[in-house]
Amino acid sequence: MLNYEAVRFFASERIETNRLTSVLDEWVHARVANQRALTLLHVGQSTIIAVGIAAVILRAAQQVVAGTMSVGDLVLVNAYIVQVCNPLNTLGFVFRETNDAIANVERMFMILLSRGREGNHASLTVMGQRPDPADLSHQQVRRLENALTETGGSLAVRYIDKHVAYVATLPLRPVLHETATPEASHDDALEGVTVMVLDDQEEARDALEGLLESVGAHVVLCASGDAALARLRALPSAQWPCVLLCDIVLGGEQDGYEDLRLVRDEEASRGVSLGERMPAIALTGHTQAEARSRAQAAGFQAHLTKPVPAPKLIASISAVTARTI
Repeated sequence: MLNYEAVRFFASERIETNRLTSVLDEWVHARVANQRALTLLHVGQSTIIAVGIAAVILRAAQQVVAGTMSVGDLVLVNAYIVQVCNPLNTLGFVFRETNDAIANVERMFMILLSRGREGNHASLTVMGQRPDPADLSHQQVRRLENALTETGGSLAVRYIDKHVAYVATLPLRPVLHETATPEASHDDALEGVTVMVLDDQEEARDALEGLLESVGAHVVLCASGDAALARLRALPSAQWPCVLLCDIVLGGEQDGYEDLRLVRDEEASRGVSLGERMPAIALTGHTQAEARSRAQAAGFQAHLTKPVPAPKLIASISAVTARTI
């Protein structure tokens, strides 16, 4: 099961368990039947080959006794028969491997041609055995929508394969590589700018690093707030990054708001003035107006919603770093 919590939420544990058990039972029966068929094939093939060789050798021996063939001819016939029959031993193996390869290729193309992915978004469909899905209360729907919105996704109800199903749509990348604007199309748009990226997802960090380095920025990656704060404390204030790009929803106990508060406390303890403090950009899936207001109140200079277009991200970093120059 790829999402155990989703299965539990929709009370489908028994259904999924029974479905998995039936699939495993079918697999065991198919495996046993396949092994029996292969055993019969090998035994029958070996028997036919052995009987054929014995018949040919017996016939050749009769010719040797009759004087029409020599002992050397008998040895030659035996060598020819063995050379002809040896490749037949691998016939079953070649047939089985070829059949499995063709079946796997067909399944691979079915997966590649599936419509579970649309552009930068992937869809997760939850369907049960009944035509209609389980009834959700308004509170449950709101909780699901809020959870998906935090990651830049959405929740919808669609009609799929004669079933009414809940479909959760999630973004695959935090950055959209759209056609760049003239202002952000230069390779040196962020030349000399050091950006600290704080995100608990490795894929998001890699995507942001690739984008920012392509426009000349130096990127410092951190997987947690503790790692970011430890790196900042080890550096003099003059060597701190030019801007902090921080995800709000982090996997640890602290969120982006708490991590930024600790950074501001560290700056205050060092006596850094308000105008010289490191600007911060909030990168999150929250689209509500209150989320933007909370980010500004927490000390973020900008609030960007995932997935953010690449030109907009570059322009926002340029804007907040220009204020501190």
